[in-house]
Order: sequence, then structure tokens, then C-alpha cells
Amino acid sequence: MNSITKLKQVLNINNYGNLLSITNNAEENFNQTENSIGRTISEEKYQKIRQYTRNYLSSNKQLFDDRVNQGKIRDCHGDLHAAHICFTDNICIFDCIEFNERFRYGDVASEVAFLAMDLDHYGRADLSSIFINSYVNFSNDSDLLKLLPFYKCYRAYVRGKVESFKLNDLYIAPQEKEVAGTIAHGYFDLAGFYIRPRPTLFITVGVTGTGKTTLANNLARHTGAVIISSDIIRKELAGIPLAEHHFDDYNTGLYSSRNTQQTYDTMFQKAEHFLSKGQSVILDATFTKQNFRTRAQELASKYCSCFLIIECSVSKRT
Repeated sequence: MNSITKLKQVLNINNYGNLLSITNNAEENFNQTENSIGRTISEEKYQKIRQYTRNYLSSNKQLFDDRVNQGKIRDCHGDLHAAHICFTDNICIFDCIEFNERFRYGDVASEVAFLAMDLDHYGRADLSSIFINSYVNFSNDSDLLKLLPFYKCYRAYVRGKVESFKLNDLYIAPQEKEVAGTIAHGYFDLAGFYIRPRPTLFITVGVTGTGKTTLANNLARHTGAVIISSDIIRKELAGIPLAEHHFDDYNTGLYSSRNTQQTYDTMFQKAEHFLSKGQSVILDATFTKQNFRTRAQELASKYCSCFLIIECSVSKRT
């Protein structure tokens, strides 16, 4: 390939990263999901995400121009979500988009955001954060962080759109459509959460066995929040394998006052790390003591975060 051919290829790829191309892609998403309103996405959420997208694009022209000028528009995978990655002797990434250059050419920030978003969707925002930080450190592309909320929202919306398409497919069974609808709801919820102006600190409240962890895991998939579990931290501090069960009485052994205080101290330390970076957090613990709940509220206030308490309980058997 001679230098002139290479230059033409670069210029062609760059065209897919300019503001007009990105705007057209975003508007296409909204046009193609109008018939999903009331089925997999609410009218309110649809309008909020569309308005956020339009406002962001109109206010950040220079940022998108800079990305083009810095050579950040590349020939990428185009569909880099979790289902297209597997582990063998090494990491295997497969099934890139070959049939459509418009879907494959784009900002590396969009490519990174796609996988990061999908990790959020599967309740592993901790891995998402590690992946993003590792990429930024390796590439020295700190400007990518400015684009992540937008591209995460965009990519989550695309996944919601694709799953919604299945509801109109005559060759898909009703049971599969029901699953697709649930998945689409989850991705649209995630897209909506990315556009919130402030992170949120969630805490669970309730005694053991009331479903706090199950709820936290489901909530994480819809919000992209990092889960910080008291059970995991308590065992890590004690050097106990996570799969090992302990049944110490209340206020003794693993659950002594000293161990409990250390566990909450560590939880708050980890939560502060993520909140300081604008990341929402779920603290999965009993929070039966008022002083721990107050401390959580003060931490949320310190970082101007929303603060929500989720109380879990079970009804008595009759």
C-alpha cells in the first residue's frame, strides 16, 4: 500500500468520527426505537436520553474535532461486548463487524466504552473500572474519560435497540422474545442511568437472609454501580476463602464488634475511591447500626452524591 492510498484510507476512516457522522448514528438509533416506546423503554426515558445526546453533541464539537485530529478514529471491532470475548490460552476476541464500515470505524473511546458498559450490565462495574484505567494508563489517552459517559450511554442504547428488534422477529419464539424484552429494559435503564448528573450511593439495610445481595446484584446491572460487599470484605480481612461458610454467633468470631468496625471502615474507604471518580456505589451490608447509616450519608454528601437506603425484609410465615 503506497503513501497516497494510506492517506486516503485514514481520511476515509476519520470521516466516521466527525460530529456529523456521530449525530447521524445517534439520530438513527432514536428513529429506529420509536416503536419500542411503551414496550422496552418508557416515553420519559426515551425523551431524556435523546435530549441528553443532542445537548452533548451540540456542546462538544471541539472535543470530537480534537479526537479526529489526534488520530483517535480507528478501524475497530465495532461490536465489542462481552459475548464476543472468550478466554482460551489467551484472550480471544471474535466476530468483528466486517459488513459495514460505518459500524466498525469509530473513536477508540467508543470501542472501550462498549466493553466497559457491558461489564457494567453484568454487574461487574469493578472490572469495568479496572479495564478503563488500564487502557488509559497504557495509551496515555486521558481525554477518553471525558467521552465515556456519552459513549457508554450510546452503546447501552444500541444494545437495548438490538434486543428490542427481536420482539418484531416472526422467527423468534414468544419465550425468547420475553427474555429479549427483559434484556432490552436492562440496557435502556443503564443508558438512562449514565446520563444522571451525579453518582449515587446506595446502601442496603436488613438482617441476614432478606435478599440484600440478590437485590444489589440486580440493581448493579441496571445502574452500572460498583458493588462493595461486607461479606467479601469481612472474609478478605480475616484471610478466609470466600467460598468458606462461617456460622459464628452475633458479636463473636468473624462477626465481633472489632471485625465489624474494620469491615465497615474498609467499605467506606473503597466507596470513597469510586465516588471521588463519579462512580455510583452499592454498599451491600446489614447497616443495622445508626452510626454506620449516618456515616454513609455523610460520605454521599461529601461527594455531592445522591443517597438512597434500600430496606430489605421478609414477611412472616403464617
